[in-house]
Amino acid sequence: MNIADVYYSETFKSFKIKKKTKFNVKVSLNHASIEFWLSAEDIPQDEVPDVLASLEEKKKYHRLKDGTILLLDDPELEKIQNIVKNLDILKKDLKKGKAVFSKFHAIYLSEVLEKSNIGVSRDDAFDIYVQRMKNVEDTSVEIPKHISKLLREYQKVGVRWLSHLYLNGFGGILADDMGLGKTLQVLSFISACKDKIAGPCLVVAPTSLVYNWQQEAQKFTPDLKTVVVDGTPDKRSKIIQRIKDFDIVITSYTLLKRDVDLYKDIEFSVCIVDEAQHIKNPQSLSKESVSRINAKCCFALTGTPIENNLSELWSIFDFVLPGYLGTHTRFSERFEKPIVKQNDENALMLLQKMISPFVLRRLKKDVLLELPEKIETNLEVNMTPEQENV
Repeated sequence: MNIADVYYSETFKSFKIKKKTKFNVKVSLNHASIEFWLSAEDIPQDEVPDVLASLEEKKKYHRLKDGTILLLDDPELEKIQNIVKNLDILKKDLKKGKAVFSKFHAIYLSEVLEKSNIGVSRDDAFDIYVQRMKNVEDTSVEIPKHISKLLREYQKVGVRWLSHLYLNGFGGILADDMGLGKTLQVLSFISACKDKIAGPCLVVAPTSLVYNWQQEAQKFTPDLKTVVVDGTPDKRSKIIQRIKDFDIVITSYTLLKRDVDLYKDIEFSVCIVDEAQHIKNPQSLSKESVSRINAKCCFALTGTPIENNLSELWSIFDFVLPGYLGTHTRFSERFEKPIVKQNDENALMLLQKMISPFVLRRLKKDVLLELPEKIETNLEVNMTPEQENV
């Protein structure tokens, strides 16, 4: 039984409906960067961002510029969208079909692609590099015997980890609990890699720990020439002029802020900041000063990588791996606000995956099992009459 007549224009006849689309994803290692290529076989490249935007807005379909209706219930599209979000690929890069990442992103990028469960073309250089980065235990460094016999096993692991990152051109955060010997691990790393380290190592520490670093270096690594930059401005200037004569140069945050211009033409092999909570404020002079140091590799030592907020973590990472977590504003939008204000577990897991290759944290209770639990005893002492009067 006929109910109605349907009339349509000639233009309507030309409408096409596309239920599926195929994406091509390619990753390659190119010297100091990783190139990520993304294209669709049947969607113009400059329209890819708009398609993903429609998917993000929960639309059922997207109309391409040629009139084709693309249905957005394709699981492949969702996988591509997740990759783009997790890698934080910009719209302008999607239009070009190519995004460039630093080598810092190798492990994280590899994990995102593996989890996406889509076909990805990866060149051999990228796969070899990722495997090398994952296998810290394969890093072969010879710790001098007089130091090795003093180190606990977890400290030897720390020395290999520091060496592994340095030899691959990365920085990191040694975030062991207080009292686990971070200073000794760093000195052992410098001594073990002495033949591979070209140029002096700069240690920036709180004023109260400067001479402790010097004493530890003289005690455990007497083969390394150590100097403390201290004294009058004239004295400090003369020490800095001879800085290449030393293996380890130690200064304080306070003096570095005053002398930072004197270091501008010096290239350090490694820059180490102790008690890195001193640079947790992105706008502080301490953070600005250490960021101006020219070093091939940077490490931060701290027992408390996060004390009050996630911006502190960003600030320290901006020193050890500049640009890895994006700008401060982007980090806040992508991680800090969702995690703190919305309890977004996905954002938290994403951040953990990104930073885990570059943070080594061991707790005292986990690595020093033979130590007894801390015993606290409260003793009450009465004040003297004089004290009571005061």
